[in-house]
Amino acid sequence: MTRRSSLLAALVAIVATLLLPVLPANAATTFTLVSLSATVSGNSVTASTTIRASARTAAALYGVCARSSSGADVDFPLKAATISRSGTSFTATASFATGTFTYFTCLQVGGTWSQIGASKSFTVTAGPSGTGGTSGTTGPSGVAMPVGDLPGWKQVVAEDFRTDAALGTFTSSTYRGGFFPYTGTDTYQHGKWDANKVNSVSGGVLNFYLHKENGTPYASALVVMNPSTTWGQKYGRYVVRFRSDSIPGYKMAFLLWPDSDNWGEGEVDFPEASSLESSGSGNRIYANLYPPGNLQTGTPGPSTGFTTQTYPADSGWHTATIEWSPGKLTFILDGVTLGTKTSGVPTTSMHWVLQVETSIDGPGANSTAAGNLKVDWAALYTYAG
Repeated sequence: MTRRSSLLAALVAIVATLLLPVLPANAATTFTLVSLSATVSGNSVTASTTIRASARTAAALYGVCARSSSGADVDFPLKAATISRSGTSFTATASFATGTFTYFTCLQVGGTWSQIGASKSFTVTAGPSGTGGTSGTTGPSGVAMPVGDLPGWKQVVAEDFRTDAALGTFTSSTYRGGFFPYTGTDTYQHGKWDANKVNSVSGGVLNFYLHKENGTPYASALVVMNPSTTWGQKYGRYVVRFRSDSIPGYKMAFLLWPDSDNWGEGEVDFPEASSLESSGSGNRIYANLYPPGNLQTGTPGPSTGFTTQTYPADSGWHTATIEWSPGKLTFILDGVTLGTKTSGVPTTSMHWVLQVETSIDGPGANSTAAGNLKVDWAALYTYAG
């Protein structure tokens, strides 16, 4: 080999070393816990952790998982991350009910969940603040439903699903007076809305069982009705606590839709996710506003909104809030404000829909994907100025 060839080979080796790729996890990859801590302030808890990997590794979800004393999943909002050899840190804040919780560092790589290091615990002695009270029980999600009015908001619905309703009975159960189910073909024309094939209530949870029967995908959309109007309202506060399995081919879009059914009046979507999966760049939870547009053609203005780094599936329980007042729309996820819109805010009466359906491409013909999206509670407020 010539001197020139030797130098060229050395340079290639150096460049290859500097451009190490992000490697998928394999049996040789090990993770080491560097630190794990939690700080409690009232009912707000901030958890932090740092881990390092033996080889630079992409994790679909990474952060701090938590369990209530009853074993319910109450994870901090998890995120996608690349775990480096020198260490990758994570910090998140969430609200918890009174009680003692176990927490630990967790990550999902290649579809497999792992706990890194030992578990610890923290205790919350103060109930949720700024909620006008709670239902007195933490519920399956580990966070109590807010009960009572708030400054500027009057609570008109506080539903924590304490009465069981078997699959097939939802539309004839005690919930028929508070929820109106959509029927027919869903938004993207791949599946059908049918509450009796999808919705049930058990153990304090409203369940959406997304699945196929005889090749037809089934989903559900439930209008949460204001008891005074038996439909929608102009302005309001909307809070829901939810979690989802990974269910490829299905999506969620909890939304405010015009009572007139004229899309030109606008639309508000939150939480929304294009696919109920725990990986993929398009699957994060986001907030979306379609401002009022052309009433004659039923066409709203161009959409605008905010995107999170939180996957909708396999990422634990989440609390999503929409606050809609004159000239203002604010979106909040797990106690963190994503942003506020002050232009293009709808001005006509809208109803709140817990909508779960097939995604834009729908589940494939041979897809057997099935799973559950769960709602622990839902609270609705009218605007009180």
